[in-house]
Amino acid sequence: MPRVVLVSLTILLLASIGPLLSAAHPVSQRARSSALFHGTATWFRPNLGACGEMSSENDYMIAMNSPQYKSGGPCHKNVIIRNKSNGKSVVAKVLDECPSCRWGSLDLSPSAFKALGKLEDGVLPIAWQWT
Repeated sequence: MPRVVLVSLTILLLASIGPLLSAAHPVSQRARSSALFHGTATWFRPNLGACGEMSSENDYMIAMNSPQYKSGGPCHKNVIIRNKSNGKSVVAKVLDECPSCRWGSLDLSPSAFKALGKLEDGVLPIAWQWT
C-alpha cells in the first residue's frame, strides 16, 4: 500500500510540474524581447517600404537594419527608441529595411527623428527595445 501511495504522489507531482515547465518558455521570450539595443538613428524620406506598406514623413515609422530585419520578421512591430544624449523617447513601427544600417541602428521617418532631436543633427546615439 505505501508503494502505491508513493507512485501516485510521484505521478501527481510530475503532472503538476509539467504546466510550470511549459509556462517558463514564454517568460524567457519576454526577457529576450525586452533586450536593449544600442546604435545610431538616421532619418530618411519614406515611401513604399520593404514590409509592403506606404509611409509618409508624418508616420512614426522606422527602417530596421538588415541583420535584425531578418527577411521581414519584425514588420509592423513597435519599438521604443531613446536618444541617449537628451533622454527623449518615441514609439515607432517597423515598416522598412535599412541595408546600410549596422546592427542596432535604425533609419527613422522625419517625424520620428524630430521627436528625438533636430533633423539637422543627422545622426543620434540611441538605445531601443521592442514594445
